Amino acid sequence: MLFYKSVLGERLIIYQFILKMRLPKNIVWNQNNLSDSFSDLWSSFNLNLTKKLGELQVSPRLLLNISTTDDAQLDEPPCAFKFFPTTVRGIWAAAGDFLWSSSRVTGSVSGGPNATFIQDPEANSPTTGNSNQSDLEILPDLGYMLHTGASTTVKFLKTDGTWNSCSGTLGNSSGLHAMAYFRALNRIYVVDDNSRSISVISNAATPAITAAAASTQYTLKNLTEGSVVETIAWIRATSTRVWIGTLNLTGGKGRVYSWDGSTGGGGTYGPNETYILENGGSLSCVIKDDFPIIFDVKGRLLEFNGATFKEFARLPFRQEDTPKTFDALGTIRMCHYNGMDLVDGKINILVNTQLYDTNSTNRENVPSGVWEYTPETGLYHKVSVGHTKSGGTIVEYGQQKLSLVGALAEVDMPSGGITQGSINGKYMVGARYYTTASAVLDGIFYDDTADTLQKAGSFITSKIFSPNVQDSWKELKLRFRRFLNSTDKIVVKYRTEEDEPTEAAITYVDTTSFTVLASAFTTNPAVGDEVEILRGVGAGRTAHITVVTGTTTLTITVDETITGATTQTATARFQTWKKIATYNAQNDEWWNFPVSGASAWVQFKVWILWTGKNEIHDGTIPNTANQLIK
Repeated sequence: MLFYKSVLGERLIIYQFILKMRLPKNIVWNQNNLSDSFSDLWSSFNLNLTKKLGELQVSPRLLLNISTTDDAQLDEPPCAFKFFPTTVRGIWAAAGDFLWSSSRVTGSVSGGPNATFIQDPEANSPTTGNSNQSDLEILPDLGYMLHTGASTTVKFLKTDGTWNSCSGTLGNSSGLHAMAYFRALNRIYVVDDNSRSISVISNAATPAITAAAASTQYTLKNLTEGSVVETIAWIRATSTRVWIGTLNLTGGKGRVYSWDGSTGGGGTYGPNETYILENGGSLSCVIKDDFPIIFDVKGRLLEFNGATFKEFARLPFRQEDTPKTFDALGTIRMCHYNGMDLVDGKINILVNTQLYDTNSTNRENVPSGVWEYTPETGLYHKVSVGHTKSGGTIVEYGQQKLSLVGALAEVDMPSGGITQGSINGKYMVGARYYTTASAVLDGIFYDDTADTLQKAGSFITSKIFSPNVQDSWKELKLRFRRFLNSTDKIVVKYRTEEDEPTEAAITYVDTTSFTVLASAFTTNPAVGDEVEILRGVGAGRTAHITVVTGTTTLTITVDETITGATTQTATARFQTWKKIATYNAQNDEWWNFPVSGASAWVQFKVWILWTGKNEIHDGTIPNTANQLIK
């Protein structure tokens, strides 16, 4: 309590007290993406909030299995993954023209995600695939794996490892050829006829194709109503229905169709039920608890409630944002038709979040990569793809910008045919990623469940508003598990006012400096500003500027070492986050990060570099509030 006299001679009493706010607010870290002040997290990158509910961890890396550098014919993002046992058990990946397998390797002791994939050498193996058309599906009774591609021919793989062709052909070689197995009728349904009809493959010793045609009940004729043009975006099956999602390519509304797979409804050849979405359509679907959950063109998750599709989560795009969604090619869209799956029962989505603007901008709180949803945590960024292979040199911590996206699939299939203890990875991802600011490669990725490599992640808190008009913020106090490795560290920053970030291409001079054109900025970056690498070497790192020189071309020195940087290009985001401090000891289980100044609100950004199973328990944000009484 303080005393002082006013200019009028009155004695005023100032009561000063400390208010404390806790993160997370309700025990479990949460990101709901509805505003910048509603939940615990406004932004996340490479986090795991579900392994131990209530603890914040950094997700194990997505490791690169093989890329275009290893096999030049891997020239498109992998579009489908399946675990299928032949003479050796393993995982199959469809990418571009060909198939790759972890089970064809001579002398392979592991067919798991971490076994090096090779192009399938078997005679008659498919060679006409396309990552915007192809799919893999299993006929379970006979033990066949079917492959579709940019052809009217459908091939199937037997458990003896040989490839054969289905009898009959599809109606059209172009358009999407996604498949869904429908247990109720023991058939596989194939998107056909330039992505506007459905063909059927019977479950027989030699699977036979009934091609879509105007004279069959399998043509969904109301997909081309008048001048409206819809294209089928995905197909899935529950126990009683085949579900078909569409994109409307003329600016109208997309639909989801429900069909019993046999009879017509609402027209001679129509589906049984039609559900109209309040947007241009959906991009992918996953079946959970025998109900479809879809990901739409606005970046929203919608679940079927028995009557309609209702939103329950969304990516944190701004209202004015336009993601890349309406392209005819699945890999160019925000999410591929095989880009969703359940991983450990949780919804996972692989997304390319660049906007359809001049610079293909990525919002600060909408990085590309794998996002995960649970009711407890909301929808948050789980992990990103990168350059790192098992045993390779670490030169980045995840690319926030992607070129193209493919499939995401759970492949957690322990098997007697795979050496016990040799598997690393539970799910796989296909993507085209950046190695510099512009150069790209296609890759097959798996998650590092062994969790032995150094990794990095970050989070930004929602805006924390003062209970008064304006107050003084004291600190962010974090409690965490005592660090496991001498190279572990936490860097904490804050801001009390917003600025628009700038993305720009940079060219490395060495591991601590780079050049950038001054014309990229409205106001040149200053000492103390933050640099965040978005793609190329150094991606996933943040640093702060220590020196700026030059006029037309700026040379910038930063306070972090970018391992692997020589003379490459990369893309960076420049902002005015103020660095508070770095903690990197192994002696403590909490630390204070002090803040100076007063403001209406404050926001904290925490960048984390860890090896192993470190975790942040919680944090508190005290502020000093003043109340004057005469």
